[in-house]
Amino acid sequence: MVERTGGWEAADWQWLRAEAEVGRRGQGAVVEASRRLSVAIDAQDRSATKLGNRIWWLNFWLLIFTIVICGLTAVLVLGELGLLKRLLG
Repeated sequence: MVERTGGWEAADWQWLRAEAEVGRRGQGAVVEASRRLSVAIDAQDRSATKLGNRIWWLNFWLLIFTIVICGLTAVLVLGELGLLKRLLG
C-alpha cells in the first residue's frame, strides 16, 4: 500500500477505492469525498437557479424594451411618410 501525505483532495479515485477496500480509513475518505461532492452539487444547483432567475428577468425587460423601441420606430416611420396623418384622420 502506498502512503500519501496531504489531505484527501490530493488523492485520486483509485487510491481512495483501494483504501476503502482495505480498511475503515479509506471508507471514511470515500464518505467524506461523497459528502463534499453532494454539498458542492447542492450549492451549484442553488446558484444556477438564482442565475437563471436573473437571466429570465433580464430577457423579459429586454423584450419589453425591444417592443417599445419597435413601436416608436413604427410611429416615426409612419409620421415621416405622412401615413400617420391619413390613418388618424
